[in-house]
Amino acid sequence: MTNPSENWNEYMGEMNEAFLESLERNVEAQTAFVDSWMNAFESQELDEITEDGMKGYVGAYEAWMNAAQKQFERINDALEGEEVPIDEFRDIWLKAANDAFKEVTTTSAFSSMTGESVENSMAYKQTVDEATEQTLSTFGLPTESDIQEVAERLLEVERRQHEIEQKLDQVLEEIESE
Repeated sequence: MTNPSENWNEYMGEMNEAFLESLERNVEAQTAFVDSWMNAFESQELDEITEDGMKGYVGAYEAWMNAAQKQFERINDALEGEEVPIDEFRDIWLKAANDAFKEVTTTSAFSSMTGESVENSMAYKQTVDEATEQTLSTFGLPTESDIQEVAERLLEVERRQHEIEQKLDQVLEEIESE
């Protein structure tokens, strides 16, 4: 006869191992994500893209500097007695923010980094999803694929039931018409 505490210890040991394996895979996936992201900066293919990105950054900087200059001019105008609405200052900075954002986001560097980040995120998500499925399975809990399989089987049973009901209705109609 087995001791219940031994079963519990064995079960907890398996849970701890599964958790540690999952944690290790998660850390490895995060490391791979950061490494691939950093490698994107070191790639020789990115020389032109990096140059384009720097031009976008300079354009954004110029947008902010132009806004600061315009604000300075309007403050001087107000000090000289001109009536300058406060909304104008807000509009100066909103336009600067919009221009700076446009300067950065329209570069090939931004597109490249965004695309690579999305790709890396998707790979990381897949790794995490696989680790989650394995961990849930280890704990005896249903996984997403288990639930999908049950749903598919249920749909098939419903389809077959519907076919049987239709055939039964046909048989009943023939019996009643005789």
